[in-house]
Amino acid sequence: MNDKKREELRQKLRRLAETYRLVMSLLDETFQLLCEQSQIDPQDFWQQHRRRDPVTATAKGLSIDTESLVVCFNDKRCFLGNTLPFHLLLRLAQRPNAFISHDSLFDDVWHCHRSKYALRSVVKELRTKLRRGGLGKLAEAIDGHKGCYRLRLGG
Repeated sequence: MNDKKREELRQKLRRLAETYRLVMSLLDETFQLLCEQSQIDPQDFWQQHRRRDPVTATAKGLSIDTESLVVCFNDKRCFLGNTLPFHLLLRLAQRPNAFISHDSLFDDVWHCHRSKYALRSVVKELRTKLRRGGLGKLAEAIDGHKGCYRLRLGG
């Protein structure tokens, strides 16, 4: 990478970081205002709405941490972030080896109906992220068949 491109990248990252800081500040201010207007104690709100058990799916070498948004499989870790691929894997892992219909996945992951192409795209993205994270075996375990997907784990 030449110096000009490196500097351009640095500037864009600085702008992105500043924008993120501003957005988070605005969200915090908005939340505080909503709490004041609704007479809600922010501490109580977060205590009531946080997830109790961050590891919500564990099966045959797989664990999914919903707090850190990390997938662990056979002692390898992959950060997926708060993304559709993460939520799709989480849903599939809740019933390993069981086929789940596209409609159920739309309801549980998207909370509305989408095209089968949208689902295929997210499955493809999930497999790609898992492979890049060294979890190729887990990526291969995502199986689609006749309008359904499943996560094949163990026998």
